[in-house]
Amino acid sequence: MPGFPEVKSRLEQLDDLRRSADIEVDHEYDMLIIGGGATGVVVALDAATRGFRVAIVERDDFSSGTSSKSTKRVYGGVRYLEKAVWNIDYNQYQLVKEARKERKYFLQTAPHLSMWLPIMLPLDKWWKAPYHWAGTKFYEILAGSEGIESSYFLTRSKALEAFPMLKQTNLVGALVYYYGAHNDLRMNVSIAMTAALYGATVANHTEVYQPHKGQHRPPPRS
Repeated sequence: MPGFPEVKSRLEQLDDLRRSADIEVDHEYDMLIIGGGATGVVVALDAATRGFRVAIVERDDFSSGTSSKSTKRVYGGVRYLEKAVWNIDYNQYQLVKEARKERKYFLQTAPHLSMWLPIMLPLDKWWKAPYHWAGTKFYEILAGSEGIESSYFLTRSKALEAFPMLKQTNLVGALVYYYGAHNDLRMNVSIAMTAALYGATVANHTEVYQPHKGQHRPPPRS
């Protein structure tokens, strides 16, 4: 039974960083990435899979900053669709297609970290029900085989049953549609681990104090 590929231990990763400072050892990196957020780990993975010798270091822990404080949503381009229809804008429609395609790849690549998130839109006028319903159904048709959950309408009583604190003034009902969602922190760590599987040196709690330019490589601070 095939096992999961092993990733180097933290001590081995740090040892690789130290050896890169030894001018007598041929272990120089092509690229050093400072910061282990979403951008940093993706760049590390992309470079490692292209054959570069990569190191990525993070002062704190991976995804400890902005990358773990997102909306958790995987955008699918719903707003672009409305603009494309009303403005007859083909460029907006292209953005919808691109967003849908990227979301599909995202959800298929990491189904264990992704899900469909129900969004309830309160309606304060009856005419908004068919308007938004038609828009979401059109979007679902465009989504095709993506597997998006079907939107549906809730009566006023059902909407209040779901959210008792909902503002009741002029409430006529609600529309429920689905958005892609994911665990941003675990996704970030998974990408960092994948970069390590492809040979990148990955080290958290490792701070860069000062860059040095020139031929000589000073030893790393401990």
